[in-house]
Amino acid sequence: MSEVVKTSDELRIKLHDQTEQNVLMEEQVNLRDQLVQKLKDEIHQSEVERHRLEKKNCALEQELRKAENQRKLLEEENCAQKQELRRAEDQHDLLEEKNCAQKQELKKAEEERHLLEEQNCAQKQELGRAEELRHLLENENCAQEQELKNAEEERHLLEEQNCALKQEVRRAEEQCHLLEEKNLAQDLDLGRAEEQRRLLERTCAALEQRLEQKRRKWYRRLLCC
Repeated sequence: MSEVVKTSDELRIKLHDQTEQNVLMEEQVNLRDQLVQKLKDEIHQSEVERHRLEKKNCALEQELRKAENQRKLLEEENCAQKQELRRAEDQHDLLEEKNCAQKQELKKAEEERHLLEEQNCAQKQELGRAEELRHLLENENCAQEQELKNAEEERHLLEEQNCALKQEVRRAEEQCHLLEEKNLAQDLDLGRAEEQRRLLERTCAALEQRLEQKRRKWYRRLLCC
């Protein structure tokens, strides 16, 4: 009777250990899934950055060579991230195979159970470090999203300023034409009309220069993003 009780206790202990090991391996699989999702998010961000650079290339013909080199660099980074994703998936499959092997090892003797408990302790420590890393990555992702939102708001503001400058240039050009027609109708002194026309041309040129400076400033900020 004592042997039956002892055998029952051993089976109960093995069953408890097997349950804990299964929970541990499920947590490892979940952690691996989170790492895979992180890599997918990074790939998506790289795709968004590549599209943004392609649009910027259309607007900045003078920086075409630089933008093209940056696009190729992003494609190489994207390829590298896809390779990392494949390696992570392979490692995930390897962990699943390891999980099956560990479930079979749970049938071994009491001496092997003590060894598995030590491994369990080490793996829990590793899981804690991985959880800290996950929180750090989530905080970093939140900061990057906020930075992207700020850059988008700044881009809209620059576009509005650009539109206002264009309207100011059009009004100056309309005023220039109006003054020229008025000069012709009133037959004003040619020298005075020519001087006023040149002044308006300089005003238009100054406005165009301000507009170009705003555009360059906007493009530099986009590059910094």
